[in-house]
Amino acid sequence: FKVDQSNSLIELNTSSIWPSLLDDLKTGVPVCAISTRFHAGFINGLVKVVDTLHQHHNFTDIVLSGGCLQNAILLQGLEQAFSKRKLQCITHSKIPANDGGIALGQAAVASARIIRDSKSSNQTDEQTFEVTICA
Repeated sequence: FKVDQSNSLIELNTSSIWPSLLDDLKTGVPVCAISTRFHAGFINGLVKVVDTLHQHHNFTDIVLSGGCLQNAILLQGLEQAFSKRKLQCITHSKIPANDGGIALGQAAVASARIIRDSKSSNQTDEQTFEVTICA
């Protein structure tokens, strides 16, 4: 993966992986080897982006989130690389990084709006809302 930087935009350019990937498939490289190289390249590319940002900004924490970080190879590889750079990774522990976390956030916002609206309409009925998180 190639890191491109123009002005203040830093981009992880994925176009550089395609020729190698297609050549590997054409020549019969085992899928396991292709997968290993893809993951290593993606991790290295993301680390390059963070290294570039770290040159211009002072930070010690990295937040790793999103559905792709349910991939243990990516998550562990990034955690190891950032740990070597003395950067602390913050990740999900009780709420999933994928659509389940988004749904929980949407439910929390909906609950807050219901409570707010019931208070603003001066309703005297007491209402109880409960959100259960299973981890």
